[in-house]
Order: sequence, then C-alpha cells, then structure tokens
Amino acid sequence: MKKIMFLIVLLLFAGCVQQEAEQGVEQEEMETTVMAEELTIKTDKVEYVQADTISITVMNGLDREVHFASCDYLVLEEEVWNKWGPSSEKRCGKNRISHSLAPGESKEFSLETRWSANNYLDSGTYRERFSLYFGCSDSEVSSCESNSTYYSNEFELEKRKLPELEDVLNISVETDREEYRFEETVKVHVSVGSERNIGMATLDVEGIRHGCDRIDSSQRVKIPAGESSFDYEYLIPAADDNLSIDIGLYGINADLIYDGEFEGIVYDGEVVASAMKRIEITEGADS
Repeated sequence: MKKIMFLIVLLLFAGCVQQEAEQGVEQEEMETTVMAEELTIKTDKVEYVQADTISITVMNGLDREVHFASCDYLVLEEEVWNKWGPSSEKRCGKNRISHSLAPGESKEFSLETRWSANNYLDSGTYRERFSLYFGCSDSEVSSCESNSTYYSNEFELEKRKLPELEDVLNISVETDREEYRFEETVKVHVSVGSERNIGMATLDVEGIRHGCDRIDSSQRVKIPAGESSFDYEYLIPAADDNLSIDIGLYGINADLIYDGEFEGIVYDGEVVASAMKRIEITEGADS
C-alpha cells in the first residue's frame, strides 16, 4: 500500500514539473515573439567619419504590413553632440523604401553624413541619431513628427579635417593687371569648376591700409554646379596712401553649398574659404 501511495505522489510531482516546464517554454516563446514584433534599423558600422556613407537596413518584424501612407520619404532626425551639448535638426531623405513593408521584409538604403564646421574645433567625437518615421500624413517633417511612430539608432561620428574648399570648388581668380592706381577699374575673372551646387556666394573685395583699416565692397552671385565663370569690375576708391587689395571670391556662406545628390548641407558654418588675389596700388590718380 505504501509503495502504491509513493508511486502516486511521484507521478503527481512529475506532472507538476512537466507543467511548469511547458509554461516556462511557452512564456519564453511569447517573450521572443514580442521582442520580434518591432521595426528595427541597423547600420553597417557604429563609427563613421564626416562625409562617409552609412548603409542602413530597415526590417519589419511585425505580423502586419507597415504603410507609409502618402509620405514615402524617410525623415531623418539628426542630433549632433559636441562640446557645447546637443543640437538637433530634421531633414527628409530622398531614399524611398517603398509604400509598405511586408511582415519580415527588409530594405537597405544608404545616406551620406555631412561635413560640419565643428570639424575645425577640438570637440572630439559627436553623435548623430537618425529616426525613421512611419505612417506620415505627407512629406512635411512636422506632419511626419506628429502623425507617426519612429525607431531611432545612435552611432558615433568622428571628426575629420575638411579638404581645402578651394580644391573642392576648383576656384581661380585672375585680374587684367597686377598693379593699379587709385580710382582705376579692376577687371576680375572668376572661374569655378565645382561639381557641387553653390547656391549664393559672396564676391568680396577687401582692402587693407596700414594693416588695419579695411575697404570693403561685396556683391552676391549665384554659382551653378558644373563649370562656370563670370566677370565683374571693381573701382578702386581714392585714398591718400598706397595699399594692397585682396580681390576675388571670399566668405562663401557655408550653408548655401549643397550636394547635388542629396541637397543636404555639405559645409556647415560661417566663412569657410576664400579664393583671393592680391593686387598692389602703386600711386594715386593725381601723382
């Protein structure tokens, strides 16, 4: 009788253990399923340099399609951390995924990181966070921000020294002579062989008298992408002493230099380059 009772207890204990094990397996599978039900974004690396290409993979881990509504652009929210703290901006990428992603479907696309004037500063590495917004009502960033859900991914972006902008733009400045007198007209020829689209640049003439007083004259000019050249004239003002004048393309407004592919900011900052030629003023008009 005792043996029978012992066997019954043993069988009941084994049944409880098996039931707990089955529940544990079921709970683990549910957690795995829940974790898999998400939109994910992965980048090919965790560290990039400026003007680098990021390969991004977006995967739909949900059990339903993800629709982009009428907004078939991804919105990228960029958060840059430097020594002053975070600053953020939003921009729409031109890389379309599709109007929807089926369950389990993934899509790859690429994005170029931008140049930053912070590169000139000793600010160490900073972070860019790209957020992908889904279900936008239209292509405007504000609408995407308020009518969608998003998933973001962070990575470090290392600073790297900018190339000389003169080399990138292939600028040359020539004048009709090397020496002039006051109240004479200087004929200037500027050529730009850039493949980048410069929106508006500033043509400046900067005169230096006795190393401190400055004579300034400027005009705005639009420079399209590709080979282009233009001419302009500058009348040297009357002055009492001899001076030198730097004349040419100067003080290019950096946020007006755009990449032809993405139309994103390539150079970010204030004055980033000059392409000047110095001419000498040898004597006054009355001498």
